[in-house]
This record gives sequence, C-alpha cells and structure tokens, in this order.
Amino acid sequence: AGGAKRRRTGTRLPPHGQGFWESNMKIACLNMDRLVNVAIRPQGMPRADLGILYDLCAQDGPVSYKIAQDILKQPGAHVGIFTGAAVQDKMPKGESDGPLGAAAMGRAFQMLGYQVTMYTEIEGVQGLAEIGKLLGFEAPIVVLEKEIGQQTKDIAQALDIAVCTEKVGMNAKGVQHSVTGMNRNGMRAYVDPIIDDMNAMGKLTVGIGDGGNEIGFGNVYEAARELIVNGKTCACACNDG
Repeated sequence: AGGAKRRRTGTRLPPHGQGFWESNMKIACLNMDRLVNVAIRPQGMPRADLGILYDLCAQDGPVSYKIAQDILKQPGAHVGIFTGAAVQDKMPKGESDGPLGAAAMGRAFQMLGYQVTMYTEIEGVQGLAEIGKLLGFEAPIVVLEKEIGQQTKDIAQALDIAVCTEKVGMNAKGVQHSVTGMNRNGMRAYVDPIIDDMNAMGKLTVGIGDGGNEIGFGNVYEAARELIVNGKTCACACNDG
C-alpha cells in the first residue's frame, strides 16, 4: 500500500507428499487429453469414435500421463519423431497437422535434454524445417525411404524411443490407407517395420492418431475396425479396411 515495495520472503510450495503432486499431474494430463479428443472436424470424419477409442487406451490412467512417465524414465535418450503424409495432387508438401505437433514435441524433448532426430518423406522435409525455424528448434531430418529395406533396421537400432504422429500404418494386408479409405501405397514410407522391430527389442514406441488408420491403433485393432468409418471397408481393391 502507498507505493511501498514488498520484499519476497522465499515463498515455498506447500509440503505436500508425492501422491498429491502425482494426483494433480494426472488431472492436468486428463484435461489435456480431453482437449485433444474434442474432435471439431468436417462432416464424414471420425468424431464421437475418438472418445470411445481413447477410453479403451486410458483404462489405467490418462494416456499423456502414461507416455510422459515412460519417457521420463529414460533421460537423455535418443528420440525419433516420425510424421508426414503427402498426396501428390492435393498436398504435395504433406499435411500440416502432423508436422506441427512433431516440431513442438521435438523442441520440448530437446529442452528436456533428449537427443532428437526427425523422420519424414522427401515431400515433408521443407515444411518440417520451416516449422522448426518458427519455433527456434533445429534437429537432423532424415528422409524416409518409401521401400522397406536396410534403413528400417538401421533406424530401429539407432533409436531408444520412437514417437509417430499422424503416421499412416498398414492394414492386415499390408496396405496403407487415408482416413477415407483411399490406397496410399507407394506415396509414403512404411514405418510399421521400424515400430515392430523396436517393440521386439523392448524399446518404447508411441503412436498418436485420430482416424484409425495411423500407427498406434493396432493396440485397439478390433475396436477400431468396428467403430471407425471405413474400419472394415475401403475404397481400394484390397477390401480389408
């Protein structure tokens, strides 16, 4: 009052136990997960389905909390972030949603002391690099080959953790699809073998998606086929969804 300056006396956090902070972190993560699952999307795209699929994955706690806890168990690990989904005639430089999140995650990982490598197809390199510049984030960008070969095994060996965001996976017949069921074989890299190899080695892998066609939905495969539009049908000759 009266213009007098108050001197800070070293305010400390309340002496709550570990359980208190863990409980509050879970609440924060649950609220973030709810925001991610709002699904304000165009007509014909999965909406209500996302919440149901999320609940299947979150039966033992908020998904983002589980991911964070597993990652923090490996300080300084080499993290690979996979993203990118280009369509030559419609999106020659790739979709915008995956790379934006990938760059934001990469920056966060670096700030926490992790080694980061970004992975995308040649079409997505420029966009990913430019997004990184806007965020003040720089990391090596490795161009993913579109044929399964030695690169797949080399990447799996080099990484400690893999995070895929909006990265299309294969169905049971080995075909990649868009969320609308269009065949995407030959347009994008096959990241599934990398994830399979890393899983076999006991390494941490994380899949982030919203349409049922991305890597990660294999954890709820049968439910995804039942719930997601085009889960069992598609617009190509493989006829496997």
